[in-house]
This record gives sequence, C-alpha cells and structure tokens, in this order.
Amino acid sequence: MRNCIFLRCAFALSLLFFIAERIHAWPDVSRLSVDAAVPPMREASANLLVNPDFENGLAGWTEYSSGGYPIVINRSTITPHSGRWYAWMGDYNEASEYIYQDVIIPANAVEANFQFWYRVITQETDSDVFDTMTVEVRIPGSEVLLANPATLTNMDDSEEWVQSPEFDLLEFKGQTIRLSFNVSTDFNKPTSFLVDDVSLMTASCSYSLATNSASFGSAGGTGSVGITTGDECDWTVVNDSSWVTITSGNGGGGSGTVSYSVAANAGSARTGTMTIAGQTFTVTQEAGAAEIALLAPNGGEYIPSGSTFTVEWRAPSEAETFTLLYSIDGGETWKVIAQDVRGTSHPWGVPILRRNNKGCLVGVIGYSGPEMKIGEDVSDGPFSIDVLEVAAPNGGEIIPSGTEYPITWRASSEASSFTVKYSMDSGATWQIIAPDVTGTSYPWNVPTPTSNKKRCFVKVIGYKVTRDKRKVKVSEDRSDKTFVIEGVRVDSPNGNENLISGKRTQITWITNGTETSVFSVFLYYTKDGGSTWNWINTLPTNTGTYDWDIPRILGLGPKKKCKVKVVLKNFEGKILGSDASDSYFWIWPPVQ
Repeated sequence: MRNCIFLRCAFALSLLFFIAERIHAWPDVSRLSVDAAVPPMREASANLLVNPDFENGLAGWTEYSSGGYPIVINRSTITPHSGRWYAWMGDYNEASEYIYQDVIIPANAVEANFQFWYRVITQETDSDVFDTMTVEVRIPGSEVLLANPATLTNMDDSEEWVQSPEFDLLEFKGQTIRLSFNVSTDFNKPTSFLVDDVSLMTASCSYSLATNSASFGSAGGTGSVGITTGDECDWTVVNDSSWVTITSGNGGGGSGTVSYSVAANAGSARTGTMTIAGQTFTVTQEAGAAEIALLAPNGGEYIPSGSTFTVEWRAPSEAETFTLLYSIDGGETWKVIAQDVRGTSHPWGVPILRRNNKGCLVGVIGYSGPEMKIGEDVSDGPFSIDVLEVAAPNGGEIIPSGTEYPITWRASSEASSFTVKYSMDSGATWQIIAPDVTGTSYPWNVPTPTSNKKRCFVKVIGYKVTRDKRKVKVSEDRSDKTFVIEGVRVDSPNGNENLISGKRTQITWITNGTETSVFSVFLYYTKDGGSTWNWINTLPTNTGTYDWDIPRILGLGPKKKCKVKVVLKNFEGKILGSDASDSYFWIWPPVQ
C-alpha cells in the first residue's frame, strides 16, 4: 500500500486497519516548468477528451502504477478540483506511474488548446528537484516524443488547485496523439501529483453558402454564390462540369464569393455541381433547341482498320438528308464517307491504314432540303483506327516472374500472322516470345530475371501474305507504357515507416518464380540511400520473413534514408532475384 505522508499504519493482532490522512503545507507555486510558449486564451467549442474530469472513473483513460495502486480515485481525503473523482500519482518512494488518453485532433481544427488543473503535495524540504511529473505528447504505440508541454516537480507544491497555462497543440491537427501524465519519485520523502479537469478544446471551421443552387436558360449566363466562414478558415472549390467556368474566387480564406459563367446549351437539359468548402452547389440548365448529335463513334472507341462500323446520330424531324465525313488528323482535314444519307445510321467501311491512328473523328451534317444546312456535330473525343493495337500488357502491370501471362492485341483483318517480342530495357533490345502466331492472343511464359525489371514492353508485329506467298509487314505496336516483371518483392518495411533503434521489427518479402530453387537468402540494410549496404543475416531457407533487431544509431535525429534489401541465391551462389524497399523509412535513436 502507499506510504502515508504524515501518519503511519497501525496494526492490531486480529484485524488489519489503517487510517490515511494527507496533511500538507502548500509552498509557492510560481516555479512551474513550462517547455512551450503559452498562447493567449482562445474561446474553444468542444473538449475532445473522454471523461476529462474523471467523474466516470477510468473510462477513456489508461493507467499504470509500479506499486499496483489505482490512480483514478474518489477518496475524500483530498478535495477534488470539481466533482468527486481525480487522478492521484506518486505518494510513495520510487514510484513510476502514468495515465494517458489517445485522441484525434480534427484536420479542420483552427484551435487545439490543452490545459489541466493540478495540485502538488510534497514531503521534501530541500530546495532541489527530486520528484517529477512530465506532461507529454507522443505518437500512440511508439516511443517517439512529439512535445513536452509541461514539467512539474516537488518544488511546485501548492496549497490549492492550480490551473496550468494553455498549450497550443494545433500543429498536430489531423493526427492521433497520446496525452500522458508521467510521475516518478526518488527513494524517500515522496511527492503526490494530483490532476483533475483536463481539457483539449478545439474549434473547427464551419461553412455556409448563401444558396445551394442556381438555374439558367439554354443561353447560359453568369452567377455568383457567397460563402460565410471564419477568418482563419481556408476553403477550395472543385468544379466537375466542363460547361461551368469559375471566373473568380477559386478558393481562399475567410468569407468570400465564387463567381462563375455557364456556357450556352444546344443539347438536352443538364445538371452540374461545384463543391465549395465541402458544400454542394448545383447548377441546372434548360435544354437547347433541337439538335443534331453524333452518337457513335463518339470518342474512345478502338475500330479495326478495314472493318465495318455503324455510324449513328440523333436529329430533329426537319432534317431530311445527311453528309458523313471522317478525319484521321484530329479534324485538320476531312474525307467524305457518304452523302444524301437518310435515316440516323449508316455502315461505314473503315479505311485501311498503314499504322495505328489515335486522332480520328467522324462528323455529320444535316439538311432540310437542297443546300439548307440545319446543324452538324462531331465526335466528342478522338477514337482509334487500329491496324494493330497491343491490349495487354499495356503499361502499369506488375507481372510475377515464372508465371504464364496472356498477351492480347487487336488487329485488322489484313494481318494474318504475328510475331510477339518483349524488352526489359525500355526497348533498347528485344527478345522473341513467339513467331507466326495466329489469332489475337498468346500465353507468355514470363522470364525469371535476377532482379525486378521495371522498364518492360511487349511488341506485336503483324504480317500479311501476298499472292506470290511473300510475308509482308502490315504494322506493329507495343505497350503504351512500361510494366514490371517482379521476381521478389520486399513487403515490409517498404517505405514511410518510423522504426526505433534497438527495437525489433519484421522484414517480409514475397517470392515469385525463380530460375532454380532458392538455397539461401541474404538480407541487407542501408542508412544512406543505398550508397553502402550493411549485412543483416544469411538465411538457409526462404521463409519470407525475418525478425530484425533494428541497429543502434548515434545522434539526436533520425536516419531518414533507410531501406532493406533481399537477395535470393541458388546453391552455386548465383543471384536468382533481388529487391529493396520502394521508399525510404526512418530509424529513430532510442528514447532515453
């Protein structure tokens, strides 16, 4: 049990009974040690802490006592600052106690002020520091100290409850932090540290729009909407409608006005939205007069060269005939598909091209009589006329080594056979996968390189056979972007982790296909971005995991350019695969 401060426990032979009283003289409290600048008082709107006054016991808090004593109590020996409950730490020799709570500070907070009431009762009589309570801000689950707002000692004894200064924690907005009170006492004359009515008061931004919608006729026009918020509150505007243009007020701080213009509408009625400071503002516009509208191809299609494609459009009843045109240079020049077409569709014999063309458009012009044009329309976006088009892999894929991957492509009927190749050096050199392939797919046995290859392409070459049996190249295409052939992948730590020197973490990796069996695994780490690699261990089996004792580092700050590397070798010592962390992680020095 805790040592009593001025009384001692009395024991009877048949009954254990004790009476504890704490009687103190309260010295000057002007020696409070504060490690942060104290901001001016600011009006706050909400306390983020759960059970800040301890009136619900331990709810929301976590406590520890080296002596095994409860910290949050309702003992009447000491009058709490308010209510019946408070936190009592120390009061015995060589005590190590703490109480903490984890809390999230909202990302949109404009204030985050931390404050608490305390009382210090000590038996120490010397003018020196022997017992302490530190108030700390940490990352939950780690030993990384973010801030030390205050430190109290036995020299801060007080006859009454004292309110701490207000500590600004706004720099931690958007983060989960741990607020902890940590007490330690020396070997005699213990000190009690009492805490009550803890607060983390925040004020967040709120926004309101003068109106949430606006309507326009088909001719379009201009408009504006006001936003009201506090002077410290920033906001942005996100516009998802191409026919609405923001002309001023595209974000800012404090109250403001967003001005915009609405384009004329020749089509059907439409609705668009702007998100202003998280609030939805809706713009509606009436339909325009009856129009001619091309429906297909309208952008994004892949149309084989030499095939037949049905052009479709919409038109008012007064349109009697139509002229159809196409362009393969983004609309610079046009060629006629058909004239005097009736109805709203037409089969188009797609031209035979020598190469893929991605800038193609179709246009339609409507007439109500001879030379009486009433409207026209063009594809909303370009489409492709493909002689040959690699569909997969087409860039961005991560393909495991040693697996079977289906290469696919699109081709015009002119090409009857294909040669398939791959490159692992951005196209500098090419290796044949298969010649004389028929159809538009091929199952590729992916190679097993000794390191991950991140600059890979696939190429397909199409051929036709002439009447005199000659094989003539029609066209070729390769992946639009590079893809990755991956033999082994470091899974963790893979970047952005915060590791503590002297602690233990797990290195994990995933192995795909290799040229031969893995005989041993070599593990390395770097602290200088890869300029030097330090050996960790050599494993006789490829387990995919290893418990790593994080190396000790010198200095006050962290090492910020750290990676681990995994190297797989066969029985002869030949490298079968290797990979390193994708990004840097940090190693922090041990917490003292």
